[in-house]
Amino acid sequence: MYLRIPLTVKKFAKIFHDHNFELFLVGGAVRNMVLNRKPKDWDFATSALPHQVLPLFRKVIPTGIEHGTITILFEGFSFEVTTYRIDGEYSDSRRPNSVTFAPSILEDLSRRDFTMNAMAIDLGTGTLIDPHEGQKDISLKLIRTVGRAGDRFKEDSLRIVRAIRFSSQLGFDIEEDAKQQIRNLSENLEKVSVERFRDEFVKILESEFCFEGLTLGFELGVFDVWIPEFRTSASITNHLFACACNLKDGEVRGLQLAGLLHDIAKPLVQTEDLLGTISFPNHDGIGAEMTQAILRRLKFPNDVIFSATKLVRHHMFEPCISESPRAIRRFISRVGFEDALRLVALRRADILAKIGRLTPTVEETFILEERIKRSHNDETNAFSIGDLKIDGNILQKDIGIPKGKMIGAILKELLETVLDDPTQNDEVVLRKLSAEIYESRWKPLMRN
Repeated sequence: MYLRIPLTVKKFAKIFHDHNFELFLVGGAVRNMVLNRKPKDWDFATSALPHQVLPLFRKVIPTGIEHGTITILFEGFSFEVTTYRIDGEYSDSRRPNSVTFAPSILEDLSRRDFTMNAMAIDLGTGTLIDPHEGQKDISLKLIRTVGRAGDRFKEDSLRIVRAIRFSSQLGFDIEEDAKQQIRNLSENLEKVSVERFRDEFVKILESEFCFEGLTLGFELGVFDVWIPEFRTSASITNHLFACACNLKDGEVRGLQLAGLLHDIAKPLVQTEDLLGTISFPNHDGIGAEMTQAILRRLKFPNDVIFSATKLVRHHMFEPCISESPRAIRRFISRVGFEDALRLVALRRADILAKIGRLTPTVEETFILEERIKRSHNDETNAFSIGDLKIDGNILQKDIGIPKGKMIGAILKELLETVLDDPTQNDEVVLRKLSAEIYESRWKPLMRN
């Protein structure tokens, strides 16, 4: 098989060839080219030792030079180059204790994880080097390890979740023995740093076959170490996974994670009365606490944790608010405009995950979304104390209300009035109302 090589890569390779060194394109770039997809990263394997590569280029970063890897900045590209190597023993199930430089590309490819990642392109001829039949496995849409699956997964436990990630990105199945070994060895993921697990998990959520990846990972126990809550909520994981995947937008933020975890507490709080009616009291509040704990464990950024937790806490808002402008104003005031829209999107994904098709209930979420936008854009509406036509300085200086908590309490009461009736958001009206509140309720308390 001949694959077309970009001109910049050819120029890069020529520098190695001119100094009598071999250079092969390897890894994901080759896999993507075989799949007729655009490569995202450019990784190379070379016969040259790191100290022999360094003088060949002006901009070189010794990213992993102790393992034979350096990064070269070349004509606007970032190229990672690694000397052919053989990995030593993996005593920690994560990284080799040592690496030995190898004499050939074939030995280098033999250490890689999956056959589809163990191909190389000869940059001198453009031909594909495929000693482990990766091209065949790609045509079969099959993820198969290089050599014995148990050995590969014991060497580096991260490969367990990487297999699920590749399956969810490509829509490939995993070879049966590899599946069994993943099931047997998934508990070894406790040896993997939570950050590395999280990054792979995020890629699963972002993937084209998100639902299939999540369900396969759950079936094989891949999430049990770092997200054991899925196992305790096993009866609803399909719904949670479907909801999260309905919210895919190419970037995992708090919204998709909220979709993944919004009902996580339901099995824990489920009750049934004498008539057989099932309910889930406070599953939103308890679910928010669980969401915060899970995302902290996975070391997500604080803003993502805050966003997802807030959305889970408020996801049970009353859908009938669309019929009431007053209720919509209060909804925006309570959660904020952006999160109001996210909560509507979460509700829509939740319904679709249960029903799987457009229904009148789903259509109502689009109506509510439009009314929220219209209400927010209406300049006569106020949603926060900052939107009032009066402020604490006026209350203190012009009306004579003492500085302190009293001013904040009165401003909150004024906002409540304006949320009910936006026409009240007038400075003259609010001055009069704040004076009345102060004289009738707060001043007598001060005398006592």
